[in-house]
Amino acid sequence: MTSPPDFARFRQLHVQALQLGHGAWQLCREWSHAWKPGLHLLRGGDGAGKSSLLRALAGAQPPRTGTVGWSDRALMPGDVFWVDPRFPEQQGATTGTPLQWAAQQARAYPRWNAAQWQAHIAQWQLQADVAKPWHALSTGTARKLWMVAALSSGADLVLIDEPVAGLDRPSIAYLRQALAQRAQGAQWVLVAHFDDLQGLPWDSVLDLEDLPQ
Repeated sequence: MTSPPDFARFRQLHVQALQLGHGAWQLCREWSHAWKPGLHLLRGGDGAGKSSLLRALAGAQPPRTGTVGWSDRALMPGDVFWVDPRFPEQQGATTGTPLQWAAQQARAYPRWNAAQWQAHIAQWQLQADVAKPWHALSTGTARKLWMVAALSSGADLVLIDEPVAGLDRPSIAYLRQALAQRAQGAQWVLVAHFDDLQGLPWDSVLDLEDLPQ
């Protein structure tokens, strides 16, 4: 039996003196911020830097200056669950079948929750899709499977980019329900989107377009 997560050892997730110099967004002045556990929104339109910040938090895009980490140590790869929707092959999320990929994630994340995986698969009616090759799936179906894995991973930090792209209304409704359950939780769940997803109970909202340029 997997032991419960010891999230109490992490008081804050923080970026310190961060400066990103890749893509459309670049902070001209160093910027710092901190998040407590819970459900957090990174809000902004195209070019606001949502994806750049998520990549920095995931360790996929080193910042020009500054640090990313917990209040007591740096982030480690096993702390973070992240599938970049623009480059999912970097996380192996295009090879084989979703079921094979999920088995790899279960080995990589000690607190992987198989019951949650099955529950989200059932709610999104993905039972017939998990055994298909990735290339046979629609964009929306692949995105839902990545989010199922994110929500089942048990990772301390879960990063979700462009959550509703390719999703129909019933799928978005279930996504909102699943995310709402993470509010005031013990994990850090950071979602990048252009609006507040119809008023989800965010623990914080960071408007990236208001940051110093």
